Amino acid sequence: MKLRYYQKDCISALDHWLRNNPSNPVCDLATGTGKSVIIAQLIKVICQQYPETRILCCIDTKELIDQNYKKLKEMWANAPAGVCSAGLKRKDLKNQILFTGIQSVYGKAHLIGSCDILIVDEAHMLSMKSGTMWQQFIKELQPTRVIGFTATPYRNDCGLIYTPSTNPKIPTLFGGLAYKYSVKQGMKDGFLSEVIPKTMTTHFDVSGVKTQNGDFAESQLQEVVNQKDKNQAVIDEIIKYGQDRKGWLIFSAGCDHAHELDLILKQRGYNGAVILGDTPDNLRDTYIVQFKNKELQYLINNAVLTKGFDAPHIDLLAAVRPTQSPVLWAQMIGRGFRIDEGKDNCLLLDFAENINRFGYIDEMEFTDKKKNNSDKEGVPVVKTCEKCESINPAGVRECKFCGHEFPPPEPMINKEAYGGAVLSTQVMPEWKDVDTMFVSLHKSKKPTPVLKVEYMCSNLERYFDWICLEHEGYARTKAIKWWQENTDIYKAKSEKVVDWILKNPNTIPRTIAEAVVLQEIIKKPSRIKVMQDGKFWRVLERDNRPPPPSCQPEQVDSGDFSEEDLNEIALEF
Repeated sequence: MKLRYYQKDCISALDHWLRNNPSNPVCDLATGTGKSVIIAQLIKVICQQYPETRILCCIDTKELIDQNYKKLKEMWANAPAGVCSAGLKRKDLKNQILFTGIQSVYGKAHLIGSCDILIVDEAHMLSMKSGTMWQQFIKELQPTRVIGFTATPYRNDCGLIYTPSTNPKIPTLFGGLAYKYSVKQGMKDGFLSEVIPKTMTTHFDVSGVKTQNGDFAESQLQEVVNQKDKNQAVIDEIIKYGQDRKGWLIFSAGCDHAHELDLILKQRGYNGAVILGDTPDNLRDTYIVQFKNKELQYLINNAVLTKGFDAPHIDLLAAVRPTQSPVLWAQMIGRGFRIDEGKDNCLLLDFAENINRFGYIDEMEFTDKKKNNSDKEGVPVVKTCEKCESINPAGVRECKFCGHEFPPPEPMINKEAYGGAVLSTQVMPEWKDVDTMFVSLHKSKKPTPVLKVEYMCSNLERYFDWICLEHEGYARTKAIKWWQENTDIYKAKSEKVVDWILKNPNTIPRTIAEAVVLQEIIKKPSRIKVMQDGKFWRVLERDNRPPPPSCQPEQVDSGDFSEEDLNEIALEF
């Protein structure tokens, strides 16, 4: 099997981390980008280099256990691998490579024996809170290193899983982010399907529903959502948009709600099934096989088919479940990311208005700071095409989906537009001509400084790049890539810079002080592509081609540094 470029990069990043960093790494890879392939190749590479290494791959669903085991066997037929899973009716314990579920082994670490590397898929499910299955298992197993893979590196009880916990009672197991491959990049590369949002007329008022364990309390949520007239209206819209779609995946607000929606669809002549937490395993497996074989038009589930469920033909997602959990929302949307033959895109019917809570799905940032959901930063002003009812950026003149031309805008005052775009790519970025570029060292409240690259454009507009050369893991990897793409050693003029380049052929500085002194080799772009993200603007792309002859000659400024400052910084070499 030929690996994609980012899968190779991820394995290389992990290899570098394990050799140079004593802490446990996390890899953040978008749903549908092939974590099982990366895990299989990583295991194969480690065992080839270190034949005595004992590796345990632990997950929390039997579907993922089976998927990861089969992927390894596909890529390495003679792998000394086994499976320990009650759900799969296998009880291997002594294989060199063991795929297992936490529920099957959390009290049996002493039977498994030594473990050099523990790989945890869906690592956001791992909790080190005292008394949990994971905490007990890892404490007893005592693996040399732990490697985590996830598409959502966040937990409601402790924040980001690779930074110091926001809860003093829950220790952090992972020490940093080794690699990241985002939803946006996956769609740009053509490895993920685009998600197309439609404007829904059916909505729910959840303002009075209480919060429980970081999400809406399910009993109260069902009272609001599971109403006869609302259910009929929801099904009307699903049928309206789903007539020509291959597979519908519907997320309900509760078990009773799932059965009510199922009853209405069957009354309308559609064939499907309901999968809940208490659905017997054999029946659940049967429904999933029938759905993948397109014998069933739809599946309705209550937060069950959110991870480890792979059905690439899904091209309609109906979110009838409001949620406050960014992890659950990202996992729900991820079911539609996979590409499939004959699948152009995936429709998102967001009855629950979750998009308004979390913003663009391809730019969701999992942070440790509590955000006010009423502040809809990152949710763009958009308009609905009257012809195909797709959501478009407010500024476009024609629908990007059907080509319908919008009428010229009329002056409007204090009118609030519906904010329901689901992808940042559905907001139009802008190109800005760069007049001057400034380079400086930036210190914030965080201990590690960054390189600030400031672009001064027309009308005194300012935009910034933040280059994290002194950070570790994925942040450093991104900084190296930026430096390689945006510097030119032949621009070196001063003796100290030329001398440094001769002594350091790869020209990648380790410190911000070095980067500031080397700033003369940083290319000044003729223009930059920027896009608004809430209150701020982000630089998406630099055009490093020389400006037309009529433009002003290149200017690079040293920011806040005087010549004396630069000379003092140079002493650090």
